[in-house]
Amino acid sequence: MNKTAIFIIAAIIIVAGAVWTVSSYRQKPETGTSSLAVCPESWIENREPGGGPAAANQYYILKGQRREITEFDAEWVSENCQLEKGVVY
Repeated sequence: MNKTAIFIIAAIIIVAGAVWTVSSYRQKPETGTSSLAVCPESWIENREPGGGPAAANQYYILKGQRREITEFDAEWVSENCQLEKGVVY
């Protein structure tokens, strides 16, 4: 392969990655903030003693990392994702 072909392939991969990243987020018009419109891997409720308010003890796992529920578009997740709540003690 010549250098031009390699450059074109690399550019296509970079643009495709950028498009995928942007499509993972959706703008919420009523608040002007970005919310994730992507299905998390799991939904966790932390019932360990000494926790704070119940809402703060729930979170999602996305790409192996804890993400707060408020980061997601709740309506989109409820309509498009099949999640069962897991509980940790």
